[in-house]
Amino acid sequence: MRMTSTTASAAIRASWRRAFIRLANTKTPPLRLPLGSDTVERIEAKNAFVAKELAAWREVSTSTDWTEEAA
Repeated sequence: MRMTSTTASAAIRASWRRAFIRLANTKTPPLRLPLGSDTVERIEAKNAFVAKELAAWREVSTSTDWTEEAA
């Protein structure tokens, strides 16, 4: 069966409904709930970029820690 825009919209609405019902019924909801695999992929790519940049600059970043000797 070929999906029309109407049936696709209905399927998306149904999947969002299920996600929100699950969210409402959890004891520990996430601060943010990305919806859709494209959103998850973008967040994963952003997090990988941040992790790589942090690793590259870790020494400089941590060299600014306050210590008694520096005071």
